[in-house]
Order: sequence, then structure tokens, then C-alpha cells
Amino acid sequence: MKTGLVLVNFHNETETLGIAKQFAEYDFISDIVIVDNEATKKSRKVLNTGASKVKYICSDHNTGYSRANNAGIRYLESKGCEAYIISNSDIEITEETVKELIDKLEASPEYGLLAPVLHDNYGKAIELRTVPLNYKRLFLRLMPGLDKDSFERLGINNGITDQSMVSGSFFIARAVAMKASGYFDSNVFLYREEEILGKRMEKAGYKVGVVRDLHFIHLHDYAGTKARDYYDQLKKESCSERYYFRKYLGAGKCQMVYVTMMQFIFALVVIERNLRHKIRNKR
Repeated sequence: MKTGLVLVNFHNETETLGIAKQFAEYDFISDIVIVDNEATKKSRKVLNTGASKVKYICSDHNTGYSRANNAGIRYLESKGCEAYIISNSDIEITEETVKELIDKLEASPEYGLLAPVLHDNYGKAIELRTVPLNYKRLFLRLMPGLDKDSFERLGINNGITDQSMVSGSFFIARAVAMKASGYFDSNVFLYREEEILGKRMEKAGYKVGVVRDLHFIHLHDYAGTKARDYYDQLKKESCSERYYFRKYLGAGKCQMVYVTMMQFIFALVVIERNLRHKIRNKR
């Protein structure tokens, strides 16, 4: 299965170049495309290396996660790739894990997307998502953990646990499934892209899953995120969610009142949790 890699860079050229070099050493990765959003003079110099496997695409402005990945996918499509790996630069993953993930996708034609189990930078496995983004989940997420399922409660079929989405930090997509799904929704600038892609995959007749005996580490420091940045992220996520409910669930005015109300309550719950966490840490 001819496989290519898409890396989207945004003011993090050193990390992006590092992960590109790592994947360039793998014989089973045929092509790598770096999409440089809001490219700078420095990022152009660092990333446009002219390496044989690596294609460099740059934009003077930030086109967003979805559009940037779609640009990379279109390039890999032109190269005849049968599978696309979408990856952040701040990850740790082994060559063996990547190869086994490709083999698992090739052997499982019913799946459009597969990912290893996501671990945080402390080595803790992140709970899997089986409840799709819907009206019910807006309520369930007010109570920690109810909108997710523990590993013990989830079924496994041929080593795969079905999901409504996988993390956008690292996954592999079947080329024909991405085409049938219409790729990423380019109207979504940032956040909830994975939820929407999972919905599109389902509509196109493909399953989404996590390979339970494989894992990778996302090195993002969730605990160290500044409160202002976190709340800004929450605001952007809410905008993407409202778009999702209108376009993909056909929400009317009454439903959107409910969505907005539940988002507001959830924001208050998150703020209250963060304040309690800070108070405990000061003691």
C-alpha cells in the first residue's frame, strides 16, 4: 500500500523538520509533503530542503488545519498514494508502529481511518471516543468521563475498537475513503475536524477505529496550557461545534438554542474545574 505523509507546519519548523526526517528514513513511506501555514523567511529556509521524498508547499497566511491538510492530500493523491498519514510534529512513534498500522489498514478494507492508541506526554492512555458529537453528548460531557468509554468496556474486533472519531494528532486514512468522504471540511478552520471527518466517513460507508495494541505519544503539555489560551481554544471549539450541528445534524433555531445553552454551561463547568485544580495545587 503506497503511503504518504502530510505535515502541517505553523511556526514550529524545527519540530516539523525533525518528524519529516524521521519518516523519510522509512522505506515504506513514499512521499512526504510539508504544508507551511503563514510561512516565514526562517521556515522557508529550514523546511524547503529539496530532499528527494519531501515536497514543500507554503502559504503566506494561515489557511487552517483542514485546508492545509487537504492541500497536502491532493499532492499525495497526484503521486498515486493509496493511504495518507496525517500527523502533528509533536509526537513520538516508532517505525514498527507505523508499519503495523499501514498493514492493519490494508488488511481491513471496511475501515477508512485507523489510529494507534493515543498516550499523553506522561504516558497515560487517553480514553477512547465512541459517543459521536450529538445532542446527548453535549449533556453527558458536563459530567467528567460520561461522554467516553473505558478500554475495559469496549469491544475489540480483529484488534480494532470502533470509534466515532480518532485524534487528529496522528492517524492513517485510506485514499479512496477520503475521496468518498469529501476530505476534510474546508469550512472548519480549527477544532472538531476529526469529529466531522468521522461523520463523513460514516456517511460514505467506512468505519473508524483504533488499533488497540499500538500506541503513540502526543507531547502536547495539556496541564501547562495557560488559562487564557485554554479559554480561547474553548471559544473556537464552540464555533466549530455550532457549524457542525447546523450542517451535519440539521439543527434548527430551537436546537441551536439548546446547543448554545449547553456550551455555555459546559464553559462554566470547565472554568470551575480549573479553579478548583489551581486551588488544590496552591495548598
